[in-house]
Amino acid sequence: MIVLRNIPFKSHCEHHLAPIIGTTHIGYLPDQRVVGISKLAQVVDAYAARLTIQEKMTAQIANLIDRVLDRGAASMHEDAQRAQARHGAAHPSHARRIPPRPADPEGVPGTDRNAQNLTAPR
Repeated sequence: MIVLRNIPFKSHCEHHLAPIIGTTHIGYLPDQRVVGISKLAQVVDAYAARLTIQEKMTAQIANLIDRVLDRGAASMHEDAQRAQARHGAAHPSHARRIPPRPADPEGVPGTDRNAQNLTAPR
C-alpha cells in the first residue's frame, strides 16, 4: 500500500461556515498505475476548496482515487472544527474520520474534472 500522510487542508463547514483545519492521509493499492504524490495533494485541495463536511470530503477523496486507479483506496482526516468552540465546548475535539465509502460518489459535481486532473500527464 502506498500512503501519503499529513497533507494539510483548510476548508469550511457547509452547516456552520466555521473553519475546518487539519491533515489528510491517503492510501491506495498500486497495480499497473502509480500516481505522484502531488496529484494526491491536488485532489485534497480540490475538495477542501468547497463548503463541505468532513465525512463527505473523506468519502469523495477515497472514491475518486479508487475509481481512477481501479484499485482499493482509503482516506482519513484528522481535524478540528472551530464550530464546537464557538458553541461553548470547553475542549473542542480533534476527530479522526474513516467513514464507510459508498460505491457511488453521490453524483458529486466536479468529480469528473478532478478525475481528469488526477490522470492528466504533465
